[in-house]
Amino acid sequence: MSKKTSSRLNLFATTKRQGRLIWRLMQDSRVPFVIKVFPIVGFLYAISPIDLLPDIALPFGLLDDIVVVILTLTLFVTLVPREIVEEQISWMDAAELTIDDIQDLQEDSRTLPSREEEEE
Repeated sequence: MSKKTSSRLNLFATTKRQGRLIWRLMQDSRVPFVIKVFPIVGFLYAISPIDLLPDIALPFGLLDDIVVVILTLTLFVTLVPREIVEEQISWMDAAELTIDDIQDLQEDSRTLPSREEEEE
């Protein structure tokens, strides 16, 4: 695999992980509603016809939407109490670890000889 492909996969994995974290934080009842407003405002701005730069001025018209969404999501994660963010990350890590462990066990079971082969 080329370095370029590897970096794209890493960027995709990081973006997916951040998206999962934001989704989990939005669903967490311990996160105050006022803080949950930030991502909502960012996405409303992105789909709103009112922009700082009109979408007709490509690519700069889309760039302001992307910047606002990234800023609001970053601000959201920053404002959520650190212990809640760390707890959600640890739950995500535990889930990934479990999936990896199951896959390893499945691979190991495929390579182990069956009981019939051992008896022979």
